[in-house]
Amino acid sequence: MNEREMKLYSTMVATLKYDSENYKNAEKLSTILEYSEIELLDTRIFSNKSYHFWEDVSVRVKIPLIKETRLLLKSFEALINDCYSGDEQYELRNILIRPKQIANLNDLDNLEIKSHTASFNNIREEVIQSIRMAKHSIWINIAWFTDDNLFQELCDQKLNGVNIRVLISDEESNQRMISKLKEQFETIIVQKWGFNNYNRLHSKYCIIDYSIVLHGSFNWTPTASQNEEHLTISVDRQLAKQYTNNFKVIFQNSYGRNL
Repeated sequence: MNEREMKLYSTMVATLKYDSENYKNAEKLSTILEYSEIELLDTRIFSNKSYHFWEDVSVRVKIPLIKETRLLLKSFEALINDCYSGDEQYELRNILIRPKQIANLNDLDNLEIKSHTASFNNIREEVIQSIRMAKHSIWINIAWFTDDNLFQELCDQKLNGVNIRVLISDEESNQRMISKLKEQFETIIVQKWGFNNYNRLHSKYCIIDYSIVLHGSFNWTPTASQNEEHLTISVDRQLAKQYTNNFKVIFQNSYGRNL
């Protein structure tokens, strides 16, 4: 981006950050801008102002976000009209949504969208919505799991053909849920180890479609919603691969003990 393009882009980002309540879909616009560039296109057509040309503002968006961005065109128009500043040559004409160019189809960095969102409230609802969006797989590595409603959400997704695997700690409070999990899903009970069986599985993460990871302090229990907890939802294939590898190691190491 040149100096004028960067000026407009920076103004848009700052406006959404500090004046978001005045813009519809401000959060979505901010996310899209993280993966976008601004182009100012000289039309070489004289505007209604003497000695000025019309120019178009083109929002170049990463391809996976292009459809959503076009649906938000009206929101972008309101933001750009507020942030655009003409000069001694140009006046704003149209606002265009276009795909951001990539070098080639193997340029995965330009095809993949990454985001990391932290939640500190309504975490259980975030987990439920994430389960519901799964298309292929849900792998759960959890220390404590006693929430019947979350269990039912998993059962519903199993009926939709989603592959579900569960790693769960061998805790007394988990026993009722463990029997239900084993009936429905591929479930591995991770035994305690060490002196007086003091050491245990203490992870709390869920991998969805090998591309999304839910990770944090939140156990899948009714009481967890009453605690001060945190959850990060990461849309990041590279990060998800690391969690998937960790899941496989624990799964394989514990498999023989569950036979």
